[in-house]
Amino acid sequence: MVVVVMIVVAVIVVVVVVVVVMVMVVVVVIVVGGDDGDCWEGDGWDSGGCCGDCGVEGVVVVVVVMVMVVVIVVVVMMVVVMIVVVVIVVVGVVVVVMVMVVVIVVGGDDGDCWEGDGWDSGGRCGDCGVEGVVVVVVVMVVVIVVVVMMVVVMIVVVGVVVVVVMMVVVGKVVVGMVVFVMIVVVVIVVVVVVVVLNVELWDAITEMDEQNRPIHTFQVCHVMEPNQNNWLRSSWIARQEAQRIYVELRFTLRDCNSIPWVSGTCKETFNLHYLETDEPHSHFRPSDYAKIDTIAADESFTQTDVGERVLRLNTEVRELGPIRTKGFYLGFQDVGACIALLSVRVYYKKCPSTLRNLAAFPDTVPRVHSSALVEVRGACVLNAEERDTPRLYCSADGDWLVPLGRCVCSVGYEETDGLCLGLQSCPHLSKPSSKRAGIGEAPAAK
Repeated sequence: MVVVVMIVVAVIVVVVVVVVVMVMVVVVVIVVGGDDGDCWEGDGWDSGGCCGDCGVEGVVVVVVVMVMVVVIVVVVMMVVVMIVVVVIVVVGVVVVVMVMVVVIVVGGDDGDCWEGDGWDSGGRCGDCGVEGVVVVVVVMVVVIVVVVMMVVVMIVVVGVVVVVVMMVVVGKVVVGMVVFVMIVVVVIVVVVVVVVLNVELWDAITEMDEQNRPIHTFQVCHVMEPNQNNWLRSSWIARQEAQRIYVELRFTLRDCNSIPWVSGTCKETFNLHYLETDEPHSHFRPSDYAKIDTIAADESFTQTDVGERVLRLNTEVRELGPIRTKGFYLGFQDVGACIALLSVRVYYKKCPSTLRNLAAFPDTVPRVHSSALVEVRGACVLNAEERDTPRLYCSADGDWLVPLGRCVCSVGYEETDGLCLGLQSCPHLSKPSSKRAGIGEAPAAK
């Protein structure tokens, strides 16, 4: 976030300097070239400030004025940046101090309300009472009002400085007001862009598990702000031969009761969506996605678990389909929870190829309707023939059920390890050689 702020500030400085230089050129043309503005024709300015061949003195005047304006604007923007940094630091310190004060005053000197037990009407830990909530809300409102007032004062100060600078340098109040309005517009646009990006993205984080092994996760935890709508989208997933898809999610989720002051904004669920498409595309519109289900955690973690490095992992499986297109996207919508998504496994079920009763059955994908079985006819293996038509039924869980019929080995073959192999001749049953005469045989007549 700090890097984003630095980039935004740098962009603001550059844009403002460019705008001021452009306005300054117009002002110099009017002031140095005369009120009639004839120098727009490009005749140049002479030393007397009238149109004509551009003399050295006129050029010097133009350059000096431009340098003065640029230097003054840069200095003003540096001061503004310093003010912004100081405001951020001061507000951060004030918020931390107020948090500590509220915990002590509302939750008692022991600070047990850090554990998220809530506050009762007497200012002690217990079920959250009305008075405790009122105190917390008042403190948060005060913080917001102070920050807004400081920002408004800063903008007013910057506007006054810009107007005064323009009055002193070029004597044009209107130009100063125009520049001030441009600065305000640029700041508002940049802030809006940053807010939109912050709403739509999750953070990619690498952490360590209990065995100090790296875990790559996507996390989001904007529990202090209401009306969250943060999205994470998968890459395009090819459907292949599947019609029903299964999605296995492994994630951790923070217990809202373990986070102070978020009873109204913190959630303990997130939403799973999908979008069917025939090809990948880059644009993203949340309204195009269909909701699969709201995902809740069976087990959530607290601050104590974080300190002890205990990973309370949840695993949830959801089914979607039938999928008719060539592929799809998955979308994960956060509405105000503190989540870490560790893994997403997408798969489909099928009955694997197998051999039963001397018959081969191919890979078979179950039907869309999970209650229906798929009848598959088998093919007899080599050197086998049907006795009764071999059949198996593929279930929605990918299991073969109800074997019927069978094949038998053909004549001259026998079953060995599910195959039909030729019979082996026995050595003691072989016929005697015709080249050897039998005992007592008479010799052949000549």
